[in-house]
Amino acid sequence: AEMLADAPVAHVARGRALGRLNVLHGKRLFLHGQADEAVDAWLAGVRFSRHLTEGGPWLSALVASAGLEIHFRALAAAEGQGKLSAESRGDIERELEAMPVDGFDWSAAVHREATTLSGLASHIAAAEDPLAMLSDYFDSGHGPNSKERLADLLGLPVGKIDDPAAVRAALLRTRDAVDRLRPVAVAAFQEPYADSIEALREVDARAAEDPTLDKVWPRAFRMNERRGRLVEARAELLQQLRDR
Repeated sequence: AEMLADAPVAHVARGRALGRLNVLHGKRLFLHGQADEAVDAWLAGVRFSRHLTEGGPWLSALVASAGLEIHFRALAAAEGQGKLSAESRGDIERELEAMPVDGFDWSAAVHREATTLSGLASHIAAAEDPLAMLSDYFDSGHGPNSKERLADLLGLPVGKIDDPAAVRAALLRTRDAVDRLRPVAVAAFQEPYADSIEALREVDARAAEDPTLDKVWPRAFRMNERRGRLVEARAELLQQLRDR
């Protein structure tokens, strides 16, 4: 069954920390004259970063893209010093050529995120006390949520927030908006980065039309900018290898 917003994500934070440590480990090896071992460590980090996205939401994609980018930069810096063997350089090139130009399947993370949001809205709407469950899920960490804050989240007048039917209707409105956006966003992220820019601006504009989605929808355009940075970093490293 879907765990929705309760799905564990602690491994993503640990993965980010491990990726950073791995970059430092490779740099230490490189400084001690173990260039080939450093490359092996960095390529393992590349594969690990890509693995973080499997079955995860947009947070996983963000952490994975950051991990890939810092490993690409480390490899590029090492290659720029001219100390890598032909075998290591070949290993790097083969690893890069074997992956998608944007590192991994971003559309899968988008699908997962939207599915979670849609399922969460349905789950809360079906509760006996949807307002109480909504308050629990969107705990601000600063004491109980005010009725004003929850009404704003749902796009309801404060006077309607105690009406379970109004709360359910607002949640199902948001669910339906997510379900309409999901295939559009997924399709856009399946396009090459440059071809998806305007489509994802439109996705964000449509998300902003729903009062709740406007507050909880991770901005697809910003996610795509991160994808573009990854496309660029991979292309630059490949070109650097081929130019030598």
